Amino acid sequence: MATPPDIEFGELPPSSGRGSGGPWIADAVATLKERPGEWAKVRSGVPTGTAGPSAGRLKDKGCEVTTRKIGDNAIDIWARWPEAL
Repeated sequence: MATPPDIEFGELPPSSGRGSGGPWIADAVATLKERPGEWAKVRSGVPTGTAGPSAGRLKDKGCEVTTRKIGDNAIDIWARWPEAL
């Protein structure tokens, strides 16, 4: 069976960070792991429409996350790395 001409096989290039929340997610998680159990404001003034996906990405990495409304259209994202039991 022949490979269709629009399919190209090869090495996967490195991720640009887009779609994963950007490099700030990895940096935030690494910093939170240094002080487990302590809440930290990891993003401030996030537009209300984009706070949910950012919070979800932090949760996917293992963080506890909550948000606080700071104005009509802005939210702060707070997170912490869970304490070891």
